[in-house]
Amino acid sequence: ILTDGNGIPLAITLTGANVHDKHGVKDTLNSILIFSGKKEKTKTPLFR
Repeated sequence: ILTDGNGIPLAITLTGANVHDKHGVKDTLNSILIFSGKKEKTKTPLFR
């Protein structure tokens, strides 16, 4: 489980038993979705 500073989960990856954490790090980091925070502009009609 990857969490932010407040403990909110950002990503989770499941592996088999007795598998070292280093083998799942790449998959866990690649599963994070990053949003820019900008909303998409809505298209306005050309003629009103």
